[in-house]
Amino acid sequence: MYDGRRIEVQLRTKVMHEWAITVERLSGQTGFDLKGTEGPSELREFFAYASTLMAREEAGEVVDAQMLGRMSALRESAVEFLSRERRSRGAD
Repeated sequence: MYDGRRIEVQLRTKVMHEWAITVERLSGQTGFDLKGTEGPSELREFFAYASTLMAREEAGEVVDAQMLGRMSALRESAVEFLSRERRSRGAD
């Protein structure tokens, strides 16, 4: 409680924090709740897989060439979509 109001405390690693900020920023740019279940499959798949790889790295696990290849392909699809989405919504 703070000033009679309930608060939420989040403990995040630096990577988790950057991840949350990135997803929130892109949600604002695209108009989709990317943390939830909204948005095109290209974006949801990209963010889900990126999150998986980030968790592996933080746990000290190996991210192999095959995983990086898949990440690269997903990134290409997501970047293309974001570029179209931003132009169509008049964003800078």
